[in-house]
Amino acid sequence: MSPLFVKTIVLTLVAVMGTTFGETFLSIGMRKIGEAPPLAGDWRPLFAFYVKAFMSPWVIGGIFCLALYFFVFLQLVSWADLSLVLPMTALTFVLATILAKFWIGEHVSLMRWVGTFIIVLGVVIVATTGVHDVNSVPESKFQ
Repeated sequence: MSPLFVKTIVLTLVAVMGTTFGETFLSIGMRKIGEAPPLAGDWRPLFAFYVKAFMSPWVIGGIFCLALYFFVFLQLVSWADLSLVLPMTALTFVLATILAKFWIGEHVSLMRWVGTFIIVLGVVIVATTGVHDVNSVPESKFQ
């Protein structure tokens, strides 16, 4: 395995963890706060809802984790193909399903587990294609 591939795998796993825990923390925080008021009508209840949300430690933790994902993702796409990195980050669906079942206590049906397994197969297929250094590719039409 090339050092570039190892670096890509490691940072992709960091991105997956950031996304998964960020979304899980947001879910926990928002469930503690309750359902959002309707978008139509008086804006004050909605504003109060978001103020309460942004004061929740769970929501703050979720935002921090998602920010970590964002900055790691920026690094990843600076050297690796988007067509490799983005499908590999689909592992967030797998980890999120596991956390939803065993941490949050959600019911996860057999069909959801089957779908999660199919995602894993897709990630394995994509990962076997390797990493191409985007800096070695001819200039993009966007430059």
